Amino acid sequence: MKPDWPALFFSSIGVILAIIAWAIFAPLSLGGGTGYVLITGNSMEPEFQTGDLVLVRPAASYQVGQAVTYFSADLQRYVFHRIIAEESGRFTLRGDHNTWDDPYHPDSSEIIGAYWLRVPGAGKLIEKMRQPWAAVLLVLVAGGLIATMFIRTKKDEKQPGSTGKTIQQRWVDWITPRLKPSKAVVVRHPAEPAGNFDSQLPGWFTGLVEPALFILGFITLASLILGFFAYLNPAQIEKTEYLPYQQVGVFSYGAQAPAGLYDAQQIQSGAPVFTKINCAVDIQYTYLLSAQDLGPVKGTAQLTAELSDPGSGWKRSFLLSQPAEFSEPTFTTSGKLDFCRMQAVAAEMETQTGVSPNFYIVTVRPEARVEGTLSGLPFTPEFQPELRFQLDRLHAFVLRENEETDPLRPSQEGLFEFRYPAANQLKAFGLAIDVPKARILSLIGLAISLGLLALLAWLVNRAARQNPAALYKMKYGAMLVDVQAGRSPASQRAIDVASMDDLARLAERSNAVILHEASGSQHIYSVEGQQLTYRYSEQTGAGLEQPRELANWLNLKRAVDRGEFKVFYQPIVSLSDEKITAVEALLRWQHPRSGLISARDFIAAAESTGMIDTIGEWMLGTACAQVNQWRNAGHDIRLAVNFSRRQLEHAPEEIIERVLRQSGMEASALQIEIPAADVMRSPDELLPSLRRLKALGVHLSMDGYAGEESLNTIAELPLDSIKIDRLVIERYHQPEDAEYIGGLITAAMNKGLNVVAEGVETESQMDFLRSRLCTQAQGYLFARPAPAEEISLLLAGSEPVHPNGE
Repeated sequence: MKPDWPALFFSSIGVILAIIAWAIFAPLSLGGGTGYVLITGNSMEPEFQTGDLVLVRPAASYQVGQAVTYFSADLQRYVFHRIIAEESGRFTLRGDHNTWDDPYHPDSSEIIGAYWLRVPGAGKLIEKMRQPWAAVLLVLVAGGLIATMFIRTKKDEKQPGSTGKTIQQRWVDWITPRLKPSKAVVVRHPAEPAGNFDSQLPGWFTGLVEPALFILGFITLASLILGFFAYLNPAQIEKTEYLPYQQVGVFSYGAQAPAGLYDAQQIQSGAPVFTKINCAVDIQYTYLLSAQDLGPVKGTAQLTAELSDPGSGWKRSFLLSQPAEFSEPTFTTSGKLDFCRMQAVAAEMETQTGVSPNFYIVTVRPEARVEGTLSGLPFTPEFQPELRFQLDRLHAFVLRENEETDPLRPSQEGLFEFRYPAANQLKAFGLAIDVPKARILSLIGLAISLGLLALLAWLVNRAARQNPAALYKMKYGAMLVDVQAGRSPASQRAIDVASMDDLARLAERSNAVILHEASGSQHIYSVEGQQLTYRYSEQTGAGLEQPRELANWLNLKRAVDRGEFKVFYQPIVSLSDEKITAVEALLRWQHPRSGLISARDFIAAAESTGMIDTIGEWMLGTACAQVNQWRNAGHDIRLAVNFSRRQLEHAPEEIIERVLRQSGMEASALQIEIPAADVMRSPDELLPSLRRLKALGVHLSMDGYAGEESLNTIAELPLDSIKIDRLVIERYHQPEDAEYIGGLITAAMNKGLNVVAEGVETESQMDFLRSRLCTQAQGYLFARPAPAEEISLLLAGSEPVHPNGE
């Protein structure tokens, strides 16, 4: 088998491009060099909008002015802001839309990457695809695609360039050797009896190919979808829990008191202290830390006091106890609070400053530094209680901020933020699976399904090389019907086709089965029509030359597949002001060897082979789209398209309605032209189709009218206009012919028909038609058929079409 070098070349290019694309766009989570950030806020507006996808790449160093990304542990998400300053290896960042700086200052190792590329709006799509409903939708779509492997439709065959093959048939084509004929129609292979296939594989194998393809294809797609979501999400995430804890402080003080002045001989906590009786008190502070899973606790603590004047802001500090270490969650520290000393310091301040406040504030503060562990993590709680006294010249008493709190028993509750790495999970349909396990599962499923597909391909390829008949049975099993060998075809004429694929396309187009006759090493496949039998055979010996009908069909089919057909347009002008009122679409074939070919040279072959349906619909769709574009640009013109009798006999209204819907053009802007000979040969047969077209709102015109047909007969048809044949117009200079042409124009207009003169090439012809009140004309005098680009330039001109044919 000759290597398909172009396919190998482009396959190699595709592999290289895929490698390059992976090297450039591979995500960091898969070992690549690109980070993907979804913009979820407006902090970087106006350059970066919510829903954008930003691609960042790591750099050796980062500079002020660059937009960078780092992971914020406080926000639990990626932050994309701009560097505005750098100090001691750490960066200060701020959003372009913000007026405040980021509270966190990352260093180079914490920055994921700098801005490289932005994809507007792509982030919204990715966020939607992360939702469970998106996974369900993807699975349903994948299932639908798999189901199409076993559904053959005639619609594909009507599309230009379509091969008409199902996915299953393409798969079999790919895994089996390509069996191409040379110049002969009959493909020659050393065929063997059908039983040889069974000797290569078990008899039940062919019956399992289709379900095996379905199951393995479903597993492959399911694995790809699972892998897509598994690799789209990070393998691990940082989870956060909050552990409650409580800190309680207890202040107490006391001193000896004279008998009879207090209820007891000791001054109790909360009682006032009179400095004439007691200058100082012993003060004590007890601290208690409580929490679940609390580890070892240690630290240092001391007591200090502060004497201050609230009015002037003067203050003086006193050390009540020396720093002491502790190693338990509960500790006690104590000292002596001397109010008399503080009064003396205050009196000295008054003497030197002349300021004499009525009272002072004494604030007792336990300064403690606590370190420990909570759930095995470092834990440094902060607690800064205060006990405040009001001191005047006679006494000191405890100040109360409010009646609800006890100043002697301050407390504080807190939540310790506990972060730890955990496996991320994919959740759908009430089920959850860890992302790392999902990745492994997707790889295993993909490897198994692809491995089994490769094994199936090898088995099918091996069997098909031994016996092509087995290949056809596998590809077209649902279409094949075995018949007795030697059976005579029902039709009188048989046409041999070039390949089994061509025969299968013919069967699909006519909704017929493929008959299979086996006789030894010879296999004959046929599709029977009403008048013809199309046939393909696998045999040894001399082959037959390609019939002309098949050659025509193959040439036209290849022209459609290669896009060789072009649409030209010829203007139809108003004779009153010479402005374009319509354009007629004309088909041309840009043949690779013969150049531009007019439709009259191949339209008969297209009709005889049935290709007129495919070519006609393509031409109509192309022309409608173009004319609709001109109409949207402000040019009020109509499109005229020729329809053959064959096209009118095969539900033309369905094709026209579909094309108008796809192109967006109004039905009133389309004019279908029917050759006069086709209409008048049997008008009753075409009348139902013409009425259905008229019901759509399409204008109908008779093309090539020469006057042989009675205008009374024409008036019974739902026509809007007639086009007088160019051969009639050419005879205008003869007096009798001139009178005849004028009569045609007058009679048609009296019947309510618009009249268009074809083939106008001279100014004298135009003057004659004007004198006979003909409304419109078409011909080389005004413009030759031209591509759409040239017609666009002509329409763009503000002056009328000049009678020069250019």
